[in-house]
Amino acid sequence: MARRWRALPAEAEGITLSTLRTVPDPQWQVARAATAQFVAQPRGWLILAGGYGTGKTRLVYAALNDLAARGRYGRYLTMPDLLDALRDGIKANLYAERLERVVQAPILALDELDKYRADSDWAVEVLEKLFLRRYRDARQTGTILVYNRERADRLPAFLQSRIRDNHFAFIDLDGPDLRPIAAALDPWDRGKEDAPWHE
Repeated sequence: MARRWRALPAEAEGITLSTLRTVPDPQWQVARAATAQFVAQPRGWLILAGGYGTGKTRLVYAALNDLAARGRYGRYLTMPDLLDALRDGIKANLYAERLERVVQAPILALDELDKYRADSDWAVEVLEKLFLRRYRDARQTGTILVYNRERADRLPAFLQSRIRDNHFAFIDLDGPDLRPIAAALDPWDRGKEDAPWHE
């Protein structure tokens, strides 16, 4: 049941913290350790920011797969998909119910947090309803937030303040784009345990 509830894409299958390849970047090791700590105690917020291709989403896949193996319910959403589902919910008179389900998720991973129209008052309202509650309930719920550093200014001020308030693990991945390196290997890290990028 926990595995189905994750709603992870097919590309995430088999990715765990133990199968992630070793990246020769100290900040990656910090991010991996912080992710492992979140899996061990999935409460509060884990924020993964950084450049494109630095492995943020891969860490989320690994965390949710590891949590599912422990029977813990973690839900994966991208910001565009969340907004689409809520818009459809308005038409079907299910908006409040759908938003409440996300707000109350025991563990929520929201990827591509920066990908919405910055001039959309409605999107900002959704973020407020979602994160004011999850911030308040951080001792009972776990939240992973993922966004690209170059677009951090798109996040509403209230959310930027809470992300940087030092109550939570904030990891800024500023290493190289790993996609070109991974292209020659298994890009989804389903190979042998802890295989290095440069073998």
